[in-house]
Amino acid sequence: MEHGGHDEPRIRARRESGLEMLKAARDASRRSSERRAAMRAEARGSQAMPRVEGDGMWRGESWLARWRRRAISLPVLYLAFLLYTAVFPLCMVVALASDLVRRRPLMLCRFHLTIWSVFFWHAVGVITLGVWWLFGKAMRMDERRWRTWHAGVETWWSRKLVGIVRLFYGLRVEVEDVEVIQPGPVLLLLRHASIIDTMLPPGYLSGPELGVMVRIVKKRELLWDPCADFISSRVPGAFIRRNSGAVERELEIMCALTDGMDDDDVVAMFPEGTRYTPDKRIEILEKLRTRDPAAAERAATLRHVLPVRPAGTMALLDSRADMDVVFCAHTGLEGASRLEDFLSGTLLGRVWKVKLWRVPRSQVPVDPDQRLAWLEAEWRKVDQWIDENRQYGDPRRRWLSQRYGRRRAAA
Repeated sequence: MEHGGHDEPRIRARRESGLEMLKAARDASRRSSERRAAMRAEARGSQAMPRVEGDGMWRGESWLARWRRRAISLPVLYLAFLLYTAVFPLCMVVALASDLVRRRPLMLCRFHLTIWSVFFWHAVGVITLGVWWLFGKAMRMDERRWRTWHAGVETWWSRKLVGIVRLFYGLRVEVEDVEVIQPGPVLLLLRHASIIDTMLPPGYLSGPELGVMVRIVKKRELLWDPCADFISSRVPGAFIRRNSGAVERELEIMCALTDGMDDDDVVAMFPEGTRYTPDKRIEILEKLRTRDPAAAERAATLRHVLPVRPAGTMALLDSRADMDVVFCAHTGLEGASRLEDFLSGTLLGRVWKVKLWRVPRSQVPVDPDQRLAWLEAEWRKVDQWIDENRQYGDPRRRWLSQRYGRRRAAA
């Protein structure tokens, strides 16, 4: 094209600016790691009791601000639970009538049962965490045992939430090669497609049964969930302000999770930065085309995942030179990115298939440009696995045929 010669310098400049951002993120994480190492060395020199770092959620937040938020979130949770319980019988009667008239497989009834169950297990979760805190203090646990003690509660609670969908929608969970997550330290990179898959790391990829402790990078808004708020003050976790202008500060909070990692520790994050939807994919591709056409061209080949935001992954890898990488692809939760999607029936009879594979650190390139190319290549493997294992067709018809077709055949 005639104007291609004029555009080439601008494309090259955009590519170079993107690489400069990655290098700046790497340098920021390296400086923060050096500062933390110096602080630990100073503490050891002063005979201070060594402790495991990683409570990144509290950095920059005072005790007063923390309990001011809880003074709102806790009453709102229990008030909503009580109000919903009060109107629940009426909601179920109306929902049953509506489902029978519209000849749906009780989708509205399932929805109300799901909402009430989520409220119930959140209310139970807060009480359980209070009881666990009292028992833990009474037994005078050391920090490692304290965290293991509460990690068991997190695993139990996460499985209860997934169990709601398994009970009311017939969801089945199949995890393949979960053993590759051991030993640590490990960086776990997961696809993000639903409001349910946030339960995957604590519920099915960690816990006392597997002998793995997970430290999760989450969005800051989740602190308004009282269970997430309380459990993450006892199990290491980082709450990040997305689209924050203070990139170096957020990266430092994230990289603090790698401090004190042992052979049973895993740092988990969703490198896409947000849940996948077709609309978000189109929006991100349009933004990439204006900033980095070459990256947009590579990202356009991804059908089922969003392109990774590499700064966080790069920073975490720079903060630990001995950390292997485990990729987690999964499918079965498509169409359940929002709460209202539960009314559509896309989860009925689904199989939530999860696949993990491990990349030794020796196979992760050191050069930033080569590492970015490696990360994008592995993420394309995630997309390809989803394409090969995704369930197509109307799940409601499949569920009805599986549930009632067998009875007719038997009759």
